[in-house]
Amino acid sequence: MEGKIRERRDGRVETLARGLSLLVAFGEGGGGKTLTELARAAGLPKPTAMRMLRTLEEFGFVSREGRLYHVGPRCLSLGNLYDLDEDLRCWSLPVMRELTQEVGEVVQLAVLKGREILYLERTEPRRSVTVVLSRPGSTRPAHCTALGKALLAFGGEREREEYLAVDRLESRTSRSITSPEALRAELEVTRRRGYAVDDTESDEEVRCVAAPIFDGVGMCIAAMSVSAPAYRLPEERQAALGALVREYAGRVTQAYCRGVGQVPPGAGRREG
Repeated sequence: MEGKIRERRDGRVETLARGLSLLVAFGEGGGGKTLTELARAAGLPKPTAMRMLRTLEEFGFVSREGRLYHVGPRCLSLGNLYDLDEDLRCWSLPVMRELTQEVGEVVQLAVLKGREILYLERTEPRRSVTVVLSRPGSTRPAHCTALGKALLAFGGEREREEYLAVDRLESRTSRSITSPEALRAELEVTRRRGYAVDDTESDEEVRCVAAPIFDGVGMCIAAMSVSAPAYRLPEERQAALGALVREYAGRVTQAYCRGVGQVPPGAGRREG
């Protein structure tokens, strides 16, 4: 029945799929589109397309001038966020490769998205076997990871307090921090020493050390980590590795700040 949200057995929400098909239709030929053109391109009846366009307009994804519909400001702002992440990835990648070569471990780059970190990039040593399973595009709860702790510790106070404003935090392993007050204390330690540690809190067999990356006005925009099997990253190695990750993260900060407005190295290419 029209107006009800229907979900197929494979998890696909039909109403959402139809709305997205209208947004995709804007990419065909460019410029403004009429209701008839959008409905035809999306394969939707005109009354259905009109109702969905009204909703998209309400949320800022579509704007209207007379008979023509245009991509709205919300789409443009999301596109700008993608560009920022892509630039950051490109400026970070050469430094990440160098760090991987020096320590012989997986190096990862991530940003904070709500209550999770989003992995943007990863470089690996030549050894073919690794227990570090996270990949670019995947997410993890921020408090369980060294990357997330670095982002929370060095990020904005409002963002940090919102993250801590819960009764209990999700547990991924027996060592995950589940108390907001315990996490607050851990973030304070992280700020004092300049790097964060994940002591098998996200994966039972993996330890990580991470440090923040800043933009030109001192805002923490990302974090970079070294991840290794727990037996290769014992407690006595963490301080030296933490200092090294801080150094390399600082190099990314410098490269990113110098390169704002320029074409990053390797732009448009992905790590193979």
